[in-house]
Amino acid sequence: MPTEADIIIIGAGVVGLAIAVEVSQANKRVFVFDKNHTFGLETSSRNSEVIHSSIYYPENSLKAKLCVERNRLLYEICEKNNIGYKRLSKRD
Repeated sequence: MPTEADIIIIGAGVVGLAIAVEVSQANKRVFVFDKNHTFGLETSSRNSEVIHSSIYYPENSLKAKLCVERNRLLYEICEKNNIGYKRLSKRD
């Protein structure tokens, strides 16, 4: 077991683990530390599985613009990888 790390990541949520996967592809020794006994027990475990449309953010704000762009990209990723989803609206 290695005793030295090239990169240390604090937090074993979805972001921390995604970063760990990416940087480990470059043959880096990556350690991931978390305060919990296993991964994904904090915010990552409370995903509402909703793709937000930005209707609650001020029009033309950075948050609204990023939300719309990420929304489009997420549907694109789902289509590309044959991941099922269901588009709903507030009226459904």
